[in-house]
Amino acid sequence: SLTDGMRRPLPGLGLRSVELPNPHGYFLTIDYSIQKTVETVLDQGKICGAIVVLDAKNGDILAMASRPMVDLNNLGESLKDPESPFINRAITAYPPGSIFKTVLLCAGLDSGVISGTELFRDQGYIDIGENRWNCPTSDGKGHGLLNLAEAFAYSCNPVFIELALRLNPVLIGDYAEKFGFGRPLNIGLGDETWGEVPSGIGLSLGERANLALGQQLISATPLQVASLIQTIANDGLRFPPRLIKAKIAPNGEIIELPHSEPVARVIKPETAYRVKKMMAAVLEYGTGREAQPLCKAAGKTGTVQNKEGMEHPDHAWFAGYAPLHAPRYAVVVFCEKGVSGGKTAGPIFRELVDKITSL
Repeated sequence: SLTDGMRRPLPGLGLRSVELPNPHGYFLTIDYSIQKTVETVLDQGKICGAIVVLDAKNGDILAMASRPMVDLNNLGESLKDPESPFINRAITAYPPGSIFKTVLLCAGLDSGVISGTELFRDQGYIDIGENRWNCPTSDGKGHGLLNLAEAFAYSCNPVFIELALRLNPVLIGDYAEKFGFGRPLNIGLGDETWGEVPSGIGLSLGERANLALGQQLISATPLQVASLIQTIANDGLRFPPRLIKAKIAPNGEIIELPHSEPVARVIKPETAYRVKKMMAAVLEYGTGREAQPLCKAAGKTGTVQNKEGMEHPDHAWFAGYAPLHAPRYAVVVFCEKGVSGGKTAGPIFRELVDKITSL
């Protein structure tokens, strides 16, 4: 104690009173109602994973949550929890699986390497050297003759591997980086991971095939994937995600804070238009049919092998925007060990979008 029994300052301490300046404060971009809805959906579904919701027009983070949460009343149990509640999965990098086909599609169409009008033939697999990649969405029978929009809607592996082998892998990496992959988005959280984007130099044919499927050499956080979706929904104009909108100066002045990096055009508006139509087809008749909300939406499913081994369930992704014709929200659902992007993450996307569009 710094006082005696009479509560008088002890002599010799040189104590003095000072008037503290007005404390700084911050305005976050978080929307309370959407954040509460996101957390409710995660908790009711007992989901191990993360959900991110961005404003499709300006990249502001309207909601972001990770589960499971740390039990502050029992930190010992949280430390022993095999689901690692101390990890913020919204800003932790995972292989994106077939979500990465969206980047491949944008790179090919925007660069003019892919016309978008040609037809492909899927026999259910593609052989490269001694390795074979199957098309799991065709039950091994193949989709037969299909166009690019159908290949994207059905998430046809052989077609996108063929496209990846046609594209320069350096070009694919360049577009991934322009969308925000492979670097922190600097939203003010210190534990944000960078993710990985390969240089593209010296990749084997097998590595290029796996890159097309988002299974190898590439990883991204749910926040980075949400930025990809925001850019496409916003006609190719990327607004870097932002969590802190403004700060209050000591004098009470409210100072608007800029984005962590400049707003940038990543793909041409006409490219975005074509990709958006293909993303809509995913929910109309493709792998994302169970993700279709009442207001209609567009997106992409992703199912990716668990790095812990084949005996562990796959991770599940769904990334999309809504409403379809006037995008307001870019939404990413990531379910760790969720088994299926279309069957697991898709219905969660649908439930969440139905709720937040009716707020």
